[in-house]
Amino acid sequence: MTRFERGYRAALADVTKLLKLYGDENMTICGDNILMDPLLHGEAWTEENVKRSADCSVRSTIHSSQYHASEHLLAAIAKMPRRAA
Repeated sequence: MTRFERGYRAALADVTKLLKLYGDENMTICGDNILMDPLLHGEAWTEENVKRSADCSVRSTIHSSQYHASEHLLAAIAKMPRRAA
């Protein structure tokens, strides 16, 4: 194995680790935003709570999509050749 191939494999391993961390962190944030939603916890349907709930929903959706994007990138990396061309 050449030095280039070792570097290529190491880079794939590093990117994979970072994407897993990124995905896990985004899913944690997504869950945290759901837990902070006042309407899901039975609080009153006031104008302020509706706005806070909408904000939580938007943030949860953003972090969920970032999690899923990282999963798709991990799947694409898994299909990449382990040997550099």
